[in-house]
Amino acid sequence: MDKKSYDNGTDFSFVEQKVREVQTTIENAVKTSNYQELNQSITKMVNNTLKQYQKEHPATVQKKTEHKVMNQKIQETHPELYGNTGGEKVKDILLIVFGGLLSGSMAIGLLTVQILQAVIGHGGITSTAVTLIGTLAGVGMIYGGCTGLGRLKRFKKYVQALGDRTYCDFERLAGAVGRSVKFVKKDIRFMIQKGWFLEGQTDQKETCLITSTETYRQYTETQKALEQRNEEECRKRQQETEQQKQISPEVQEVLDTMQKDMLERARAHREAHTYVARNYEEFGEIVNNKPGFIKAMWCGDRACEDKIKEDFQATSRCMPFEQEQLSDVCVCCGKPAKKMVYWGRAY
Repeated sequence: MDKKSYDNGTDFSFVEQKVREVQTTIENAVKTSNYQELNQSITKMVNNTLKQYQKEHPATVQKKTEHKVMNQKIQETHPELYGNTGGEKVKDILLIVFGGLLSGSMAIGLLTVQILQAVIGHGGITSTAVTLIGTLAGVGMIYGGCTGLGRLKRFKKYVQALGDRTYCDFERLAGAVGRSVKFVKKDIRFMIQKGWFLEGQTDQKETCLITSTETYRQYTETQKALEQRNEEECRKRQQETEQQKQISPEVQEVLDTMQKDMLERARAHREAHTYVARNYEEFGEIVNNKPGFIKAMWCGDRACEDKIKEDFQATSRCMPFEQEQLSDVCVCCGKPAKKMVYWGRAY
């Protein structure tokens, strides 16, 4: 029989052989009613299959081992900040195992009760109810165990997203686990209550997870300083408003006129000392003989900016929102340019 493989080239023919062996074993156990031997045979087959896979695919096993070690190293960056979740994992696995045993046995019991009731009229509502409740309880245990294992998996991804930092915004954490921010906030609160994040807290607006008490202290001090500064600025504005109210209308009019005139004179002086350069020679002539600002096109290349600084000791001062197309080429290199920049030399 030809070996079957998937797109990645991995050979799974031995798995198909084991599946057929399991089917044969189950059929024999049903015929002989020897279910203890069935359990032992399946356990042995699973172990043998795992060993054979590890032997035939050492690279895959090694890659998974390295990934596990990497995750462990990430968590060990700040081991004092994370609780031990080993007990939770064991509990969840036991829930799944015992839930499976309970639901399986109760399901078989329910089926037996139904058969007896249909064939000989033996069995009643009480027996049916008990077995049904037991089945549902087992399913609930399985669900609880699977939910717990999923939460443990997300916890590891949260730790990976944190890396060596002691804070991380919920947007980044949500992206790490592929869930909504609302879900992640609830998930994190549960983990903090369970003690997985030993010093875990959220900021006031619940936009960020903080895993260190020291980091949270720095955050609260910064917030307090910011609030004090805002309050101080608010008081200053109120004082200025009160002072303006105390000034007579005539004085206020004079002050406004003076401020307007000073602004107009400064603006006129700036315009009178702002020049346009369309090539490098013209740029040098202006910067060496006319103090003020120069408007010129720039290609955006840092090399051109450095050359102008080296040749003329002039630097870019600003790139205005309202652009002017003075020419189509850069004043320095002659390449196509779409950005107009103000240049100037410090005197």
